[in-house]
Amino acid sequence: VALHKARYLQATGRADEAAAVYAAIPRSRIFVGANILDAIGYLMAAGRYDEAVYWYEQYDSTFLTTIGTETTFDNIATYLSPRYSAYRKAGRTDKALVMADNINAAIDSALVQQKKSAELAVIYQTHEKDMQLANQRFTISLHCLFAVALVIIILLIAWLLWRSHIYNKVLSAKNRSLYEQIHQHEQAEAEQQEQMEALPTETLSQNQQLYRRLLELMKDSTVYTNAETNHDTLARLLATNRTYLSEALHECAGLTPADFINQYRIRHAARLLATTDDPIGLIIEQSGITNRATFSRLFREHYSMTPSEFRQVAGG
Repeated sequence: VALHKARYLQATGRADEAAAVYAAIPRSRIFVGANILDAIGYLMAAGRYDEAVYWYEQYDSTFLTTIGTETTFDNIATYLSPRYSAYRKAGRTDKALVMADNINAAIDSALVQQKKSAELAVIYQTHEKDMQLANQRFTISLHCLFAVALVIIILLIAWLLWRSHIYNKVLSAKNRSLYEQIHQHEQAEAEQQEQMEALPTETLSQNQQLYRRLLELMKDSTVYTNAETNHDTLARLLATNRTYLSEALHECAGLTPADFINQYRIRHAARLLATTDDPIGLIIEQSGITNRATFSRLFREHYSMTPSEFRQVAGG
């Protein structure tokens, strides 16, 4: 604070007061930190060049080395030029010349550093621009890739939808043809059964008579929709035995007892699919078949389509 006060007093023309303030400062305090530079500033302003030179020489012995590693024009103007002026005004010509050489060398070095800095700045800016351009190109390429991928996906989805539409259309036509054929076949079977029922009993063989009794029994849907109904059940209800029943079915229908029962169950399920909106699972239970996989297999064997496809065709 005292050094700043001395410099202020000197700058305002109060040299005696400035000298008194400076003289009161202990020399040991001037060695602390940057106080030497403040003291030199006062001494140069007061024209006390020999003292200024003294303090310059007391200044950090690494001063020139430090400045040499930071040879900027600001450092030259702040540190080197004032020292040259102090040497010259103090009559230290030889040291002033040495300092002048140092200043010239520092200026050359600063110019080189400035040029390098400028070149580095240009290189950095060029690199930054190249990086930005590369990033832009990468972003554009990425967007193009996404756009192409999106178009391909859309085209693929459209193709799959078209293929699905064509497949469903062909499948629907095929199922419609199958449905009509099966319907005609079932009508033909029903007509044959009606003709057999109309024949006099005395004209029928024992197997035909047993088969006609079986057809009459099967008009009651509770017989075949009961999951417990099997070969033995039918034989018991007809008051006959397993062998006679098997022979009658083989001769008159070409079926085994199990196939005969399942045929009634599947046709019952088909009627429900065509006339109701009941879930397929409920229809399976109402048909007397306990296993869904078995039902699906039997239904496909009988109608050559799934229950869902049958419902769609029958409802159309």
